[in-house]
Amino acid sequence: MSGGIQTVINSFPLVERALFYSGGACLLAGSIAAAVRAFAPDHLPPAVLRVAAAGGVALHGALVAARWSAEGRAPLIHGFEATLLTAVFILAVYLLFGRRSQTLDLGIFVLPLAFCLALATALLAGEVSERDLSPVSGAALTLHVGTALLAYAVLALSSAAAALYLWQSRLLKSKASSAWAGRLPPLGQTERLIFACARASFPLMTFSLAVGFSWAATAATSPLRDWLRHPKVISALALWAVSLALFGVSIRASYHGRRLAYLALLGFAGLLATLLGTHFIGAPPHADLLRP
Repeated sequence: MSGGIQTVINSFPLVERALFYSGGACLLAGSIAAAVRAFAPDHLPPAVLRVAAAGGVALHGALVAARWSAEGRAPLIHGFEATLLTAVFILAVYLLFGRRSQTLDLGIFVLPLAFCLALATALLAGEVSERDLSPVSGAALTLHVGTALLAYAVLALSSAAAALYLWQSRLLKSKASSAWAGRLPPLGQTERLIFACARASFPLMTFSLAVGFSWAATAATSPLRDWLRHPKVISALALWAVSLALFGVSIRASYHGRRLAYLALLGFAGLLATLLGTHFIGAPPHADLLRP
């Protein structure tokens, strides 16, 4: 595996390799800062987390743009490309929502997640094969995968907010809460962020699946039933069901507190299964069903 990783990453042009490794170093530094912030909030302001996230977006976003320009297609085909773009989207959504909702301390959870996804990017890069990708490239693919990854990013932020909510609840019940007194947003504000993410992720997920299914119905070289039985599609439908539940809860405000947080964390488990799980069970890319 390590040889494959070295082969793929070292095959990048020098500038792309520099962007990949410097972006990873930025996220590692941000993850360390997040740990310091979690255990010693007086030592680091939350703005440090925002700077680290912005650095990750800039560097890895530039890498995505460079690969798009060099290859003439959206860098969404391979698992490592999708994973890297998901990390960029997560950081970008965190910067947007965190600044608007005054919850920059979400970075305590978001930055380590983005760093882990960068590591997963390197692992998945070792599995790249030289296929002819032209039959599965195009606007439909870009729209389907791009909106799916954006939905994953919003769900990941919802899960980070859920983790922050549960952590806040625990701190408020313990003596440790004194170190964080006045530093974290009210629980109600964190809960509203979970609701906002749920309302944003469900339409994105629904649109992505609609484009994917309509595309598969017209372009698939295998029967549609084979497509529906693919582990990637099954996990995506399960994630859509969790997203639907979160959306319904956010509209009706029927769940609050810890139950809402646990439901959002369930969405995160589904996200990991959809994004990475099918790779680790050895399932072939579902785009193979479109190849002649």
